[in-house]
Amino acid sequence: MKHSLLILSIALLCVTLFSPFAALAKKGNWVRYETWTADSLAAGGLYFPAPLGDEPAVLMLHSRGEAIKHYDLLAKRFQEKGSPVIIPSFRGEGFSTKSNKGTVPPAARWGQKERTILLNDLESALTFAAAQIGMEKREWIVVGSGESCAIAFELLARDSSFTRLICLAPLLQADFDMQLVKRPDRMFLVACDGDEEAMASLRKIEKTAPEWTTQVEVPGCRARGQSILRWQPAILERMVIWAGR
Repeated sequence: MKHSLLILSIALLCVTLFSPFAALAKKGNWVRYETWTADSLAAGGLYFPAPLGDEPAVLMLHSRGEAIKHYDLLAKRFQEKGSPVIIPSFRGEGFSTKSNKGTVPPAARWGQKERTILLNDLESALTFAAAQIGMEKREWIVVGSGESCAIAFELLARDSSFTRLICLAPLLQADFDMQLVKRPDRMFLVACDGDEEAMASLRKIEKTAPEWTTQVEVPGCRARGQSILRWQPAILERMVIWAGR
């Protein structure tokens, strides 16, 4: 496994020298990458390569104001199971704060207008992922957290290669209409029972899908997003097993 990841990482670094992408740094089993959007934003993120195989690829979307480095536990667990993982920083946050016009500030809210812009930005990250070795025939799973769960649902309508969805402590915006989005083939939903806002969004999502397509986890806690999985390792394991079916 480690030998295969080393070969893939070296290939990734070589390929990016002759492409519109850049591999800025490599640490352990992940690579920091940078791409350019249509409006000249330097959009960066982390890529966790995996050996050749048919395990699904995973796109992880952080919530507003959340650092993508906090997703390393979840990303490495998927990687260990053979899934490549890409975690882009959204516009104005993390590794995506610079453009040819200067520093890009984070959005104060993720309403419909802002979500459309962020969705467009994801195209450069997905183009980068598609150019990596062994990505051609993989199914895609999208993981949303907090406010990015709405973006994950909207991505399903744009890209048919995404067939499954994981939502961690979903926080659906007031202008987001569940009746207008495409349902994934299967969903995995997680929220702490002590988080009333996330639980309300989870129940709203749950009502729109047949029961057999949805796995729901409601642990007794008050955490949000990926931090739930740090305190609930059994749920993390069930999620990884669910993703590999």
